[in-house]
Amino acid sequence: MQIITSNQGVIKDNRGIKELFDILNDPRFIFVDRSYFVNLDYAKELCGNSIIMLNGEALPVSRPMMPKVKEAILSLWGDGLVK
Repeated sequence: MQIITSNQGVIKDNRGIKELFDILNDPRFIFVDRSYFVNLDYAKELCGNSIIMLNGEALPVSRPMMPKVKEAILSLWGDGLVK
């Protein structure tokens, strides 16, 4: 698995995505798709079915995850990231 960070670039790890997510145990991290979780501190906006990160990368947000993603964004940042 690859972990993309803002400070350290790409890190490779042999653990599963769910295991890493559980280790973090931080409300700023949220699954946006079964293949991706993001740190909302680095999210720029939620646009359609994608979350746009500060680096400009657009990641898909699955339909089942969308309500939880919106709830987490509203909880942490208010409605400023949701378009």
